[in-house]
Amino acid sequence: MKYIEYRILPKFELIIEFYKGVIKLGDILNLKDDELVNIDYSARYNYIADFRLADLEIDINDVNEYVRFAENNQLVGHKKRVAFLTHTPKQAAFLTLYHHLSSSLPIETNVFTQLESAIDWVQLPISNLESIDLILKSMKDIKFKYQEPK
Repeated sequence: MKYIEYRILPKFELIIEFYKGVIKLGDILNLKDDELVNIDYSARYNYIADFRLADLEIDINDVNEYVRFAENNQLVGHKKRVAFLTHTPKQAAFLTLYHHLSSSLPIETNVFTQLESAIDWVQLPISNLESIDLILKSMKDIKFKYQEPK
């Protein structure tokens, strides 16, 4: 099963994304389309994207297509930081590839295994660790609107 969800946290000027299961480019693009029309969305917000429970079925062509999508949408336009949380070398490899291919965008990315490091990267006080960790845990514990059809 696949679960994908996001939370926009205006208080922190942060968007948290959570991915679980087999994730393809179309899944990520659908999520981004939803984010862009959310009333709380701001292109200025930083991101923490948690891929630790995801199996990414993405290749270099998909990464290039995502970069083109980002260039043509409100995802860019303001400088922001994106922290990718990973657990496996495969996840880290794809997200590092995105880092290199997106160098023309006003986005700084980095790959982490620990939430504490990701919070520091997006320039939030470490005192927010517990709150953000609870939000991520709540996202992992329920089924989300992008549940894959049976």
